Amino acid sequence: MVPKILMGRPVLVAGALMMAVFLMTYSGPFSLWERADRLRPVSCRAVRVRLDRRIPPNWSSRCRDNGLVVEIDRTGDGGAAVPEGSLERALFRELANSLKRLALASPQDNLENTDTVVVRLRHPDLVINAHTEGRHLARLRAMEDPGMIAEHLRETVRVQSVPAGPRE
Repeated sequence: MVPKILMGRPVLVAGALMMAVFLMTYSGPFSLWERADRLRPVSCRAVRVRLDRRIPPNWSSRCRDNGLVVEIDRTGDGGAAVPEGSLERALFRELANSLKRLALASPQDNLENTDTVVVRLRHPDLVINAHTEGRHLARLRAMEDPGMIAEHLRETVRVQSVPAGPRE
């Protein structure tokens, strides 16, 4: 009975198919498939599950597609631990230590499959942005020699330092 009705109204069938395709591909603010997107396996989410339990309270992490973004906030302590003359050098050292800590706190296999890792270190006077790939950061986990770590970071991490904006 139903096939006979549908065969008699081909425009209704074509309209129903087009509506189904539209609803499956719609990704606007009221997407019906948002939950299904959250269930899609992405390495960044697997890294964050373990990382969020092990990072200090002044760190925050989030995923952007399959890239991990970690923000380290040093604005709350006022930068009292960093001497004025060597601010940039001390913050670069802290960034290197943070990258090593990030590599140790993350699961290695998932970190290798994460596309990009962005670390943003915020200080009241300076902001340092570091960009690397997850596979390079995963190799950092096994390194113990400070010279090898420094050489590896020089080759694999792009760093940008920017003066901090006006204070509020």
